[in-house]
Amino acid sequence: MRGFTTLSETLDPTTLTALLNGLLTPMTDVLLEQEATIDKYIGDAIMAFWNAPLAIADHPRKACLAALGMIAAVERMGRETGRDIRVGIGLHSGPACVGNLGSIRRFSYSAIGDSVNLCARIEGLTKQYGIAIAVSETTRAAAPELAFIEIDRVSVVGRKKPVTIYALLGDAEAAKDAGFRAGQSAFAAFLMHYRARNFSSALKLLTDSELSSDRRLSGVYRLYQERIADLVGGPLDEFERDEDGNWNGVYYARSK
Repeated sequence: MRGFTTLSETLDPTTLTALLNGLLTPMTDVLLEQEATIDKYIGDAIMAFWNAPLAIADHPRKACLAALGMIAAVERMGRETGRDIRVGIGLHSGPACVGNLGSIRRFSYSAIGDSVNLCARIEGLTKQYGIAIAVSETTRAAAPELAFIEIDRVSVVGRKKPVTIYALLGDAEAAKDAGFRAGQSAFAAFLMHYRARNFSSALKLLTDSELSSDRRLSGVYRLYQERIADLVGGPLDEFERDEDGNWNGVYYARSK
């Protein structure tokens, strides 16, 4: 949940608890409908995974549908309460160690490993890019029929190998929409020019894109406009170069 710390300062404990329960209950319902395993509640957050303890068919797609369902639940709650409630969801698919983890005296059924850590970093990127759902390339590859937009290539904090990040905007029907497909192609063309350092062409493609008015991507457009403004006519910052000092189009995240 975005802005939870600030919100906590303005509400008494009873009201805050009611708000959290009202948010987490429908989100939990969505996860369970899509056969997720609820790992834990972490204050205003939920950690969940699929494919353990039982094998779940087509679980990357079910995770994406769960994320879309959770966003829809948040929007309904916002309309009902009159509050501006926003959340960030990160999805990644990969191997993990799953089982009873903790101490000898107390433990819980959970998951650990590089995949889990990367997923947490991807969730954190939703704040920076201003998107609701950020998905890794492996999850996107397992559910290609859904409405994805490639956003960036990012080297997250604590991990050298970059990962391609996608914004998940809709289900399979949304992906067939002509306007979405045109915007998807336009943004792909923008990224090609951006990564080739053709910044003037990239900026024109960005502002002319069919998706430029989509409020779900307003943070992405604003970020790239600011980034290009910093890059044009100036030296490359160290986080935009590879180890040999060459431009590679990868963004090196400085915070979690």
